[in-house]
Amino acid sequence: MIIGIGIDIADRKRFARADENLGDRFFEKIFLPDEIAESRSLEDAHRAFAERFAAKEAILKALGYGLDKGASFREIEIIESFQGKAILHGKVRQIAKDLGITDVLLTISREDDLAIAVAVLESN
Repeated sequence: MIIGIGIDIADRKRFARADENLGDRFFEKIFLPDEIAESRSLEDAHRAFAERFAAKEAILKALGYGLDKGASFREIEIIESFQGKAILHGKVRQIAKDLGITDVLLTISREDDLAIAVAVLESN
């Protein structure tokens, strides 16, 4: 059974500007160390950051739970961004558990400078 659906879009140029102006200080507020390292290792790191960000936002929207309620981007880990796999941690993991969520389905696409992600949360 589908519990929630979320979608988000992010512009890689935003992450390029943030990198230029703030460097890792900006990224460390949103991404876990492994996410930063993997993104930085890719040819277009800013695109990878945009993809991961869109995926995290899509998951929060699917949960119906946002930053205003105490969730953190760092509680959602996007691994292998090109395959769209997520691991939930902390409060976000507990929220998902309370909702009976057993699967987080995630797809990420890109076009030019835009990254889009769709998350579907399921329960058995």
